[in-house]
Amino acid sequence: MSALEHGDAVAAKALAPGPSLKVTPPSGGRSASSSSTHTSFAPPALLWQCVSRNHAFLRLNASSFGPRGSARAFSADPGNLIGKHCPRYLSLATDQVLDVRPVKSGIKEGVRLVQSSVQVAKSQHSPASFTTTSGLSKCRRKGVLRLERELNMKGYKRPLLRLARAKYLKVLRTFKKPPTRAPKQKLKK
Repeated sequence: MSALEHGDAVAAKALAPGPSLKVTPPSGGRSASSSSTHTSFAPPALLWQCVSRNHAFLRLNASSFGPRGSARAFSADPGNLIGKHCPRYLSLATDQVLDVRPVKSGIKEGVRLVQSSVQVAKSQHSPASFTTTSGLSKCRRKGVLRLERELNMKGYKRPLLRLARAKYLKVLRTFKKPPTRAPKQKLKK
């Protein structure tokens, strides 16, 4: 190995990201092993320890108690898929932010898919670009196909895909209006 090649190798090693930074694959999507690498400056386990007992989205339900008398905790986090307060779904402590939510503007109703941004460096410094939002079709077949394609392409875990599909179908059911009955006509005498 020549001195120039050795210098390039040393420079490449010095510029290599540390253990807390994630290198995105050339395809622009997530790698299959994205659970082992993370995009934040701190590991997800440390972030969970910091926010597990107190954060702005935490909702304690004192009326329904869990095991050993502890109150069950829920989360109003916008990136939380099922509203459960645990490190798996809390967007503050995970890289795979995912949510399917109904959106209403005027009389129009729609479905939005919220997911993690692929641009790692930009999203770390700007909370507005931490997630990306895209629309899903209200046609059940087209919406499920698009949802599966988006999540498979970006390397989301299978359990999240199943939960997202179930929530998408629940959101579609909320759009159905109960049938209106025609007023009964009075009999003429």
